Amino acid sequence: MNNKMKISCIIIGYNTYSELKFLLESINNQDYNQNNIEIIYIDDGSDDNSCTFFTNYDLQYFKRSIKLEKNIGRAAARSAGIDAAKGDWIFFFNSTVVLKKNIFSTYCSVMSDQSAVGFVGSIFYESKDEVFTDYLNNPDRGTNRFNHLDVLPFQYILLSNCIIKRKIVKTIDFNKQFVAYGGEELDFAYKLFL
Repeated sequence: MNNKMKISCIIIGYNTYSELKFLLESINNQDYNQNNIEIIYIDDGSDDNSCTFFTNYDLQYFKRSIKLEKNIGRAAARSAGIDAAKGDWIFFFNSTVVLKKNIFSTYCSVMSDQSAVGFVGSIFYESKDEVFTDYLNNPDRGTNRFNHLDVLPFQYILLSNCIIKRKIVKTIDFNKQFVAYGGEELDFAYKLFL
């Protein structure tokens, strides 16, 4: 086994201590257990011990964390993760998700396509509000309307389940003016499209 990192997983979180445990469990339950994946947790100024929890969690993959002193927004937090990443591919997801058991193996099986810049997976949302959940998971909404390995228009790229070649990501600056949620992903996707 060579020591070269294939995938750098960048997790960003802000005060998500209670959700982080479920994400980390889903990472440990992956059906892909190679040593070429690193998990980088960027704590965006949380005050709920999220970073300490991540640091102390017994993760089966190489891990490291970066604790930002104050909440500076998702775009800046993702940039810090990109700067720290060593993998050939960068896999973005948030600390509030649970990964499917085969997400690493699925992405690894398609990454050999050298013409691809990246891949986006579907996201299944859960909420106590059934109407909201039905809306988010509607088959005609977002990436739900596409088939596996379809080419997506840039406006459908969400960085909650997206893997992109690092050499491409490094050429795109996140607009750090986006401090609150919204806009930074579309801005990034448009620059990626260009």
